[in-house]
Amino acid sequence: MIEEPYLSGQALRDAVAGHGADTVWLTSGLFNMIMDEDPGAFLGLTQVMTGGERLSVPHVRAFVRRHPGIALINGYGPVESTVFATTHRVTEADCDLPGGIPVGRPVPGTRIHVIDGEICVAGDGLALRYLGEPALTEAGFPLVRPAGGEEVRVYRTGDLGRLDDDGVLHYLGRADRQVKIRGHRIEPAEVERQILELLPGVRDCRVVARRNEAGDAEGLLAFCVPERPGDRPAGAEEVLRTGLVHYQRPDALVMVAAFPVTAQGKLDERALLAELPPAVVPSAPGAGTGADAADGAGGTGDGRSPVHRTAAVFAAVLGLPSVPVDTAFAELGGTSLAAGRVCARLASELGRPVPVSRLYEHPTARGLGQWLARTHPAGPAPFAEGTDVPLTPMQTGYLTNHLLEPEDRSAHCLLIFRIDGMLDLDALDSAVEAVHDRHEVLRTAYLAAPEPVARVVDFPAPVLEVLDAEPDADAATEVLRAALGAPLALAEGEVWRTALVPLESGRAWVLGCVVHHIAFDGWSESVLTGDLAAAYNASRDDSAAPPAALLAPALSVAGTAHLRAGRLAQADLEQQRATLRAELHGVPELIWPGTAEPTDRVRPAPLRIERLLDEDAGARLDAAAAHAGVTRYAVLLACYGQLLAELTGRRDFAVGVPVAQRFDSRLDDVVGCHIEMACLRLRGKVLDGGPEAVTEAGQVLDRAFGAQDVAFHDLVRLLNPPRTGRPPLFQTLLVLQDNAVPELDLAGLRTAQLRPPYLDIPLEVQTEFWPLPDGRLRLAVNYRPDAVPDAGAHELVKRLADLVHTLPLPEGDPS
Repeated sequence: MIEEPYLSGQALRDAVAGHGADTVWLTSGLFNMIMDEDPGAFLGLTQVMTGGERLSVPHVRAFVRRHPGIALINGYGPVESTVFATTHRVTEADCDLPGGIPVGRPVPGTRIHVIDGEICVAGDGLALRYLGEPALTEAGFPLVRPAGGEEVRVYRTGDLGRLDDDGVLHYLGRADRQVKIRGHRIEPAEVERQILELLPGVRDCRVVARRNEAGDAEGLLAFCVPERPGDRPAGAEEVLRTGLVHYQRPDALVMVAAFPVTAQGKLDERALLAELPPAVVPSAPGAGTGADAADGAGGTGDGRSPVHRTAAVFAAVLGLPSVPVDTAFAELGGTSLAAGRVCARLASELGRPVPVSRLYEHPTARGLGQWLARTHPAGPAPFAEGTDVPLTPMQTGYLTNHLLEPEDRSAHCLLIFRIDGMLDLDALDSAVEAVHDRHEVLRTAYLAAPEPVARVVDFPAPVLEVLDAEPDADAATEVLRAALGAPLALAEGEVWRTALVPLESGRAWVLGCVVHHIAFDGWSESVLTGDLAAAYNASRDDSAAPPAALLAPALSVAGTAHLRAGRLAQADLEQQRATLRAELHGVPELIWPGTAEPTDRVRPAPLRIERLLDEDAGARLDAAAAHAGVTRYAVLLACYGQLLAELTGRRDFAVGVPVAQRFDSRLDDVVGCHIEMACLRLRGKVLDGGPEAVTEAGQVLDRAFGAQDVAFHDLVRLLNPPRTGRPPLFQTLLVLQDNAVPELDLAGLRTAQLRPPYLDIPLEVQTEFWPLPDGRLRLAVNYRPDAVPDAGAHELVKRLADLVHTLPLPEGDPS
């Protein structure tokens, strides 16, 4: 049961972790709020449905980039056609469409007609009538003959739209003046009528929407012509505050001499808005008393009392310089969504949940601040800057492996780019230094005794080593693999290394860098390359700030550890451990036929087999996912499990998957190791193939992600599997590599990323699907030839591609 007035980010986290929720419906305004304040709250979901108002392209773009594995559905439908009339699975490409995000195709049992530009809905979901309003019913639900066809009863939505060549509906705005603000339909004419009744000294009134930069309505502005020029009704704002329901109250009441009109005699809203005084903002009763007199017991770690902190967050969310501490948030102009922003920001700053319901119980800054002090006066103790901070279990595993096997290169993360053009070596060297200075994690020592810790030591930036010229990019890549593959001195703070190879043809280079996995993950690739490009370009631009000034310091090692401590303290780890113990106890190893028993000999370098999948592979995966109500990854997991069972003869085994742990938006632009491993046990019908297997794969993922606060290395100790010399619990990874593509956008140069085979892999088989910029998918199987026979690896690639290619296409897809 959710006790909040609406679903907050924290309540969403709790629902996913505690109850296995996998689908959520949010109004677009609430969706925007969670994306702004707590975007990591969506982790663990398989589907997010939103709508009710036009979607915000920036928020949608941020979501699909951060959560590419979660289906985002745009739903459209007036209340007269329960519940959705159309839906659309949103892609990043939709964000570039000039008309905004499409609203999609009709749901089953519903038909959409666009008649004279107006969206009309027909089908089983239409309401019968407006109760007691026969005239409105007749006008709203007429019988029509679309395109000369059969007569059909429709609902005239009053929305403008168009159907594109693929039958996808695009919403183009309102045919009348109706606007929707924070979920409420508002007829400006009705508000005008009420204002004229409430304010006798006003002769005429026009209400228009106050819109943001994206064109979405955020509030109302009332322009009034007084009976006598220059007059303003006394106490007008108070009269409207008490006489209008809250969602009809205008943000500002402006007196004008007359209404401007267009050449056609219609109201000229643009000219009217130009008369809005620049200083007009929603008034805040009592504003100006500030929070300087705020009090409250308990510190917050930065010298501010909880009341001061709460007042500052109130002011920041409302866009005010300060707020009185004893005035209710709603009276200051705060809406329900703004309340959600307040609680999300406080929760992020304090590292603890702050339910929205508590703000409703304690609506003033003083009341909420004092509640914070009473219930949790200190919060998670912050790590002092410059002191040792504990490693995550995943980092501890990397460090342990580094100490036991110094020559192991499975944790060496390679980034290699070809660069064509006149490269400025001095600027590139300066850029490496700037990136090194920005990310504290890159100049940190990782120590094992007495406890695994990270200690900032300010190890100097890696020298950009220029190697001898090579004839082509392939040869240069092999030279870089050898040069960058040498062990890194983690105990001394050497976390990364860079090198550059010129090509003999001239004006072309291959740049490589390696970062140890203890301070790096897939998300970090785009962060590091973006910072490197920004610093390089700044070095080349005499008018720009120096690179060190351009790249403001990222979140420190201590700050990151503090966020992590606040997050993990909330998890019900014992319940999660019990779930995983029941799920994974006794999971057998996956053994390939025809392979020898493991030995202590040096294992050979891994091999890679690649295949570019057909153009419609992505559409087939998404159609199967939509049919089963799961993610694309769940479909891949079902396919992978089926083939592993067929190729190995095993009917019970586990597959590993890396899980992102960037649960706070402040980690978005941080280089670091913010991942964990989840163990997915596959047995029974999930191995049988078909739609039922896909559904079961989604349930396997739900159970695993619902217990993802249990670290993999803790899980190994908990289950204590037999020591066989092979990787414990699972011997293969299945990865959908859907992080943002790293781009090295150097001014005046052409760059292209090269992805050679890994220096080493931690498991025996690492199967990856790489989404490409053109929408296609690349399948790569990396395998250790001492554990997997070559014939088996090639068969896995062939049959996995064939299985994806034979998934049914979406209905109506001509390909």
